[in-house]
Amino acid sequence: MMNKNRKIFTSKALIGGSLGLALAVFTPSILAQEVKQAIDANQETPKARDARVKEREAEFEVIEVQ
Repeated sequence: MMNKNRKIFTSKALIGGSLGLALAVFTPSILAQEVKQAIDANQETPKARDARVKEREAEFEVIEVQ
């Protein structure tokens, strides 16, 4: 019984450690991508920003009820 509990604990610790390591390795790259997108959006020209907004607005259908 003691050996079975030890195996379960060991496997949970191994999985938890692996997930923690994966988060530590991949999180900075995800954050870097988000920062780059934010910087690029701030450097966007007003004309390009207006075109992007119009493109998004074209995706929605307006239903007017009277």
